[in-house]
Amino acid sequence: MTHPEERPLDPVDSLDPFASEDVDAPREPGGGARTPVSPTVPGPADGAWAGEAWPDEEFGPAESAATVIVTHDGTGRHHFGAGSPPAAPHRPRQAREGPIWAEESDLVRRTFVPPKGYLRAQGMMSRQLILLTGEARSGKRTLALHLMQDQHVESVIALDPDEDLTTRRIQRGRGYVVDSVGADALAGYTRGDLELLRRRLVERGSVLVATAVVGAPMLGVWAPWHVPCARPDPVQVLHSHLTDRLGPGWQRRHLDLVDEDIAELVRADGGRPARAARIAAELAGFADGGFPRTQVLNALRDREHAAVAGWLRAHPACADWALMIAAAVFEGHDYGIVAERAAALRAMLAEHLPASAGASADGWPPQPRSARLDLIDATAVAADATRDGARYRLDVVRFNRPRWAASVREHVWDVYPDLRDPLVEWLAATPRRPADVHRVAARAAGAFMAGGGGIGRWARSTGGPRPVVRGAPWRSRR
Repeated sequence: MTHPEERPLDPVDSLDPFASEDVDAPREPGGGARTPVSPTVPGPADGAWAGEAWPDEEFGPAESAATVIVTHDGTGRHHFGAGSPPAAPHRPRQAREGPIWAEESDLVRRTFVPPKGYLRAQGMMSRQLILLTGEARSGKRTLALHLMQDQHVESVIALDPDEDLTTRRIQRGRGYVVDSVGADALAGYTRGDLELLRRRLVERGSVLVATAVVGAPMLGVWAPWHVPCARPDPVQVLHSHLTDRLGPGWQRRHLDLVDEDIAELVRADGGRPARAARIAAELAGFADGGFPRTQVLNALRDREHAAVAGWLRAHPACADWALMIAAAVFEGHDYGIVAERAAALRAMLAEHLPASAGASADGWPPQPRSARLDLIDATAVAADATRDGARYRLDVVRFNRPRWAASVREHVWDVYPDLRDPLVEWLAATPRRPADVHRVAARAAGAFMAGGGGIGRWARSTGGPRPVVRGAPWRSRR
């Protein structure tokens, strides 16, 4: 099984690693005690955003600007997070830090499939310090979170993989997950360091699970705490996610939903759990009658990537690209949001990647809405929304083919690295105020960057941390 590979962009306390271990509460920069962060931060699935107020622990006041940080964990993936302003005394908060969201924890609980060796990992949890190793994207983070659930650890915090664990102030009764630790970071610890860390965990009644993509020869002093991890059966992961989406008994209602063609697709590419979960989502849409089976199979075989490349070549105008990308990110939202975000992206692309002097200006004469939707093969579906007792008419944008939005996002990021910084800046700048409609869009932008397989799946290059943009706190899902 799988779940969002990247940590959501929730603010987290920069704890003083040298503070007394007898004090559990985080400290304010001025020295005063503060109420600890909630063990599990509610996310969109919990209905916490149904009202007009934004949760302070997730966004904070509008004036408290944040710095978006891009970090690389050595496995080829980017991670995005909100950091303190440059003048703040604490170090920047990294993307994988923070309390585990309730929606991620609940998804793990509902869809977890035990991999081979799970019983050994359960037994090793009694040591309160373990290292899970395995292939990239093999579900190690999911396994770590489920091991915490087995131990009834209610307060779980994700730590930055580059943090020095020997200076971490261990809080009482906490679970710590350190995902995707690099080989160099693992090699930097001595046996004495790890023994001291384990004793501190035992004294505080806490547990720490680290994950890494390293081979046995590189483990060194970690060998006593090492548990190798295999990928779970991808077909079982598929069935688990289909049960979560369609409910128990879906096999009786949809007899031919999972056949040999689907099983072959799930096992392709090494049978990654993330792939199985994504296919389950597409099949659930097919089961609901959204698209013909042939279209779903073609999309699952990733034939859409070639179609995306062809569309981009056939429509080289910046305005057309901006509209397609905006619709891919904000599919399912009102046309007004898509159009406004497309205009903002076009302006940002012009600023970062100015056209040559001989390039012709595009965008004039203006196109009617129907023509713009036809251009990207999308439809505006009439819908209603009620807020504050008032009923609104929406024209929700939907593509006319399955998984097209995801294919556009993945292709643009993978093939055009020069667009990555402008895209991150554009997403971070999604307005929150004054109109409520923009707050809905901000949730979509934040959820896309932070949530299940969001923008992190796009990243492929490596490098060091670098600030990208200043903006109001935000977050989202794909």
